Amino acid sequence: MNSYQRAVEVVKKIGSPNLKIMLDVFHLQHIQGNITNTIKDLAKFIGHVQIAQVPNRHEPNHPGELNYKYILDVLEKEGYKDWIGLEYKPKTDTTSGLKWIQDMGYSL
Repeated sequence: MNSYQRAVEVVKKIGSPNLKIMLDVFHLQHIQGNITNTIKDLAKFIGHVQIAQVPNRHEPNHPGELNYKYILDVLEKEGYKDWIGLEYKPKTDTTSGLKWIQDMGYSL
């Protein structure tokens, strides 16, 4: 499925409290952009989030199109409190690739 609006329609039609949308921010940027408003519109339907920097799918703090500190703040303000999947290719090694988490004020 390549439309978050279509995904919301399916979730509403099925009507199960256990069915949620996986918000892949990397793909959201490619599909439609407008990330802040889309997160606000989808917030109550989001069950999982995956992140990677655009365009090269590296760590969120790597230079790219997205400001992940801002995006993670928006998710939190909209009530998202669950897991965030790190679906990126570390620029160096895995341990170094997780340093951004503490740099942004989070912990593992």
